[in-house]
Amino acid sequence: MSILRNKLREKRIKYGLLEQIPCNNEETDKIEQQKEKGKQLPINIEAKEVFYKTYYYIDKQSDLTESEKTELLAYYQLDGINTIKNSVLFFLILKIIALILSIIIFIYFKDYIITIIKLLNLL
Repeated sequence: MSILRNKLREKRIKYGLLEQIPCNNEETDKIEQQKEKGKQLPINIEAKEVFYKTYYYIDKQSDLTESEKTELLAYYQLDGINTIKNSVLFFLILKIIALILSIIIFIYFKDYIITIIKLLNLL
């Protein structure tokens, strides 16, 4: 399986457009017999090794229609946009707080700051 096709498959699984169903014992035995004969796994079967044991999963297409898939992906995009919006809002509020604090500090230490600036201009 090509690298790009594998990445596409992983994204389909991640976003719920493709399901991975664990193989039962009969299917696992059949797959292992095929592997012993030197045959490659079918495209829709993935092998995962965990603690020296191999588990097999069959890819199953979701039963969503094309319009439902498009709607689902649009909702994922909206979630991403909402996350970006919340991050921008957080940093904007942080910046406003920093600006207010700097104004308060300047007002409180104004005499000291002006004295330091005058001293620096003399040098």
